[in-house]
Amino acid sequence: MKIGLWFFLILVGLQIAPAQAAVDCEALATATRALYTEGAALIPLHIKAGDLRDQCPKHPDGYLYGALVFYHEQEPDGALHFLNEGIAQLPDNFDLYRMKARFQNEWRQPQAATATFQALIQNTSRKRDAHLLLAYHLLQINDLKGAAENFEKARSMGPVNVDLYTGLAAYELQAKAPEKAIVQVRKALELEPHAINPIFYRAEAYRQLGYCELAQTNLLRACERAKRSNCQNVCAPAKGQKEAYDLQQQGLKAFYERKLDDAERLLTQALGAFQQDPSFYNYRAWVRERQGKFNEALSDVQSALTLDPGHEDSWFRLGHIQHERKQYPEALKAYQQNLLFTPKNTTQIYQNIALLYNDMKNYASALREIDTALAQARPHEQADLLAIKGFIQQQSGKLPEALATLEQTLSHDPTHFFAHKDRAEILTQLKRCQEAEADYAFLCKQGDKAACTPTCPKE
Repeated sequence: MKIGLWFFLILVGLQIAPAQAAVDCEALATATRALYTEGAALIPLHIKAGDLRDQCPKHPDGYLYGALVFYHEQEPDGALHFLNEGIAQLPDNFDLYRMKARFQNEWRQPQAATATFQALIQNTSRKRDAHLLLAYHLLQINDLKGAAENFEKARSMGPVNVDLYTGLAAYELQAKAPEKAIVQVRKALELEPHAINPIFYRAEAYRQLGYCELAQTNLLRACERAKRSNCQNVCAPAKGQKEAYDLQQQGLKAFYERKLDDAERLLTQALGAFQQDPSFYNYRAWVRERQGKFNEALSDVQSALTLDPGHEDSWFRLGHIQHERKQYPEALKAYQQNLLFTPKNTTQIYQNIALLYNDMKNYASALREIDTALAQARPHEQADLLAIKGFIQQQSGKLPEALATLEQTLSHDPTHFFAHKDRAEILTQLKRCQEAEADYAFLCKQGDKAACTPTCPKE
């Protein structure tokens, strides 16, 4: 099969039509790319790539797709022939060298790939990117010294980017320096919060350090972003780590039982045993916020985000603390960062942004954000969100609209306390006392003593 295809393609290559006076090279390249993207048979792709090479010898795609035909047929000589031909025509083309080196690596020719990357560095204007590629390649073949030299050269050509920090994280892992790798991952995520590879490297760094739960958390996060389903446990728990997590669970139990001082003490003990999990700091910030210790809570959140700039819960907590402190612009920025790091289940974030805008008296923005929350809310979340929408409408003076929204709330949940309370207030304000009586009676039964003796001016 391969010999027949090779022979046929040579024959096809000999049948060269006379060049046209004017050729739209980009249109021809687009047609070639489309064939490859659509998974066309190899022979039509080869013919189209041949047309592109013959009519547009200075366009790289003719050589790239010609090489891909032979790559998929596992014919190294044919693939390298077209790439070398392309490099002879376009000696400074980045993609031709990169594909050639990639194929050489796959076909177990690491020294040849090294030479290809070195030739790329000599000929391309993208020297920083070329040094990065060579550094990654040298890491793969365990040449740590060469990798370090090329990473340093790439860094010196600035500005730094996420690929450089990710590569440095990989280097530090291979050099058995996981703490340094975590620092590089942090820098990468500060530049590109949604990057995936840095999180895989951080998972490996935590595995090397023996922090198994952290390693697994990061691995699952990276796999979710990369849409992988084959993530497994990466290591067994390290000695002593289980004790710290037990203290954390005891602290959370005390928090839910409203024993805030006990919760703070237990979470502080957990942090004394283990300081590398941002969730420990975030949970203690939650407790301290409830205690009214806003400065201490803010410090904890900042410690969590230093450990993990992409820690979603800590951005949420930061927004909440700054909202409580009436630092509205800072709170909004924190919630916006939270949205960056949270690809799904963002209902609560939009709800909090809506309440933030409401306190800023920016009612139009508040209603926009609560509608965004409602659009993605699950059924059991609808009533609370509608109640908040009604409250915002009430605050903005849209009383008829607020009443209609609160009616919707009570159709979802007839026992919603705040919907009854807000509706009673609006009806009282409108002097519709008889209609408000049912709401006041409900509130009185729920223990609202003021509702038992309402003062509603008659119509």
